[in-house]
Amino acid sequence: MRRSWLQLLLLGGVCLGLLTACHDKGSRELSSAEAKSFDQAPAEIQKMWAAAVQAAQTNDYVGAENLLYGLLNAQQLSPDQKAAVSKKLGEVNDEMYASLSKGDPNAQKAVEELRRNPPFRPH
Repeated sequence: MRRSWLQLLLLGGVCLGLLTACHDKGSRELSSAEAKSFDQAPAEIQKMWAAAVQAAQTNDYVGAENLLYGLLNAQQLSPDQKAAVSKKLGEVNDEMYASLSKGDPNAQKAVEELRRNPPFRPH
């Protein structure tokens, strides 16, 4: 009897953890307005955004973070663009640390590199 209660409690904790993780990940996804916010941006900003998205898709965590922080420092970003950059930065960090927790050596190297040489953060 005691063992079944422990199993039930453990199962409940796992389910709660999964629900929380799914909810947090969904809140980081870009809205369609945020994703389209770079369509009318200056060419240089569009290039940086595209490069940051590409770096994120290929798990180039250091490259993505450097580009995204560079975008945050750009004076000409609209509020929607800043929100998109911030969310993408959150996605990159979440993915990097999730990969790190799974023992990914690429993520480990990225974390070490970002600690040694952090990207320029906005004031």
